[in-house]
Amino acid sequence: MPSRHLAATVLWTLCLTGGAPDAPRGAQAADMPFRIAEDRVRDRIDRIVIDEGVPSISVAAVKGDAPIWVHATGLADKETGRAATPATPYRLASVSKPITAVAAMLLADRGVIDIDAPANAYLGARKIVAHAGRADDVTVRRLMSHRGGLPLHYNLIHAGEAHTRRSLDETIARYGKAMLPPGATHRYSNVGYAVLERIIEIQSGQSYDAFLRTAFFTPLGMTSAGVVTAPVHPKGAAIPYTRAGERYPAYDMDTRGAGGVFMTARDLVAFGRFFNDALDGKSDLLSQSAARTMMEMQSPTEPDDLEWYTLGWVHELRGENREHDTIYHLGSTPGVRAELWLYPDADLVVATLVNEMSWRPLKRAREAVVAAILPEIAFIPYPGIHIAGDMRARWTGTADLGEDGRLPVTVEFQNPARPRVTVGGTAAAVTAVRTIADGFISITATGVPLPVADVKRQNYELGFIVRPDGDSLTGYVAANRIAARLRDSGNFSFPVRLERAVEQEKAQRQERTLGHAGAPGGRTAP
Repeated sequence: MPSRHLAATVLWTLCLTGGAPDAPRGAQAADMPFRIAEDRVRDRIDRIVIDEGVPSISVAAVKGDAPIWVHATGLADKETGRAATPATPYRLASVSKPITAVAAMLLADRGVIDIDAPANAYLGARKIVAHAGRADDVTVRRLMSHRGGLPLHYNLIHAGEAHTRRSLDETIARYGKAMLPPGATHRYSNVGYAVLERIIEIQSGQSYDAFLRTAFFTPLGMTSAGVVTAPVHPKGAAIPYTRAGERYPAYDMDTRGAGGVFMTARDLVAFGRFFNDALDGKSDLLSQSAARTMMEMQSPTEPDDLEWYTLGWVHELRGENREHDTIYHLGSTPGVRAELWLYPDADLVVATLVNEMSWRPLKRAREAVVAAILPEIAFIPYPGIHIAGDMRARWTGTADLGEDGRLPVTVEFQNPARPRVTVGGTAAAVTAVRTIADGFISITATGVPLPVADVKRQNYELGFIVRPDGDSLTGYVAANRIAARLRDSGNFSFPVRLERAVEQEKAQRQERTLGHAGAPGGRTAP
């Protein structure tokens, strides 16, 4: 393994608030090929913290074998005045997913698991259950690429709550259900990565945290990296804040493999460089064939086909000849935003972390660094998504709430862009409807209670993900948190099956026909 992984040099920079040690400005400027003055890059990042009003940002970058460049600015803890430094860890949220995917691929590389085998083959007594398709079609590969048919799902456990974390086995038993046909479409799933987490534990004989440490955190010198295993803030970590500036309470989650990892920006970049090295056949930890398997494009994340989810990563297609393709993942949990971007052809890795719920500061900080190194890369906008197809019909059926029974659901598309939704006899307020990949339709609605204990404790909206199949609409409905209150937390999904109300439509047509026949000019007689 290249020695640069074991002891990468960190450029310490003065925080905006002062107090952190600093290497002499420009002392290692030649190591990073900035095309503008390094001080200007740092000043731009400092200005972003002020302009955007976020507590802090930590940015790290590395190109090739150069020492890792890091700049941290702002406050990790506003109440105590603790400054953010390059040694400050941040929660990674969903940037944990490529880490979990690599851990699973390490086991596959060692012959412990087969990513094309059913995930249930590697689980214990609690298995995935299929409400659509077959459970055996939920393979490890499909979990890694979000094509297993499992729902989004997440459940945060806050400090001081009576609500406690379920075991992984309990979470899999309750929410590890294929609600869409496995392999049919890409549907982002945290519980799918919780299943991978459990597979890693069972097949390695170690806890998820311990396996990550022994498999690559320690070999790569990622000394700050770890996994949140209780509702407490990691030692020395940046405190999460809401957009309104409120301190967010410490929390754990039931899907740690999807969002429970924390580390510094420097260590995150070290992980990204390790993966770049594996793609080039320069890693002793992960084989080149395994790394390249992870980059096989599995399904588009948007209908324009510019972004594809691979195994744990998003692959963005850039440039006429794909010369500027990027590999990345984003992360978002309450009070945290995180990004990790790899530019393989340029051998560049950039990580940005912020302890607040805003994306724009991260984007601006990343673009400031990338523009200083690779100004030829354009940051392209993405086209919008529009509803398609004629869904003018009334659909009725139920949502399966498991031990809480079944709830009647009706969706009526008199106007395809503004459906009417009724759940349990209560009319919902539809706020959004659109088509997504592979013919699925997404409907967002509010104002409807669900009689489920996990859902009752939060402020939420409903998200329907369904696809027409002849005279049926199949998929699921998710109760998704609305971040209006500090302790709102979770996403809980339930299978839905609706049928076209054929008999009612026939009756309505007959009634209209009789009306036209009984009165001149097409009007019914008084």
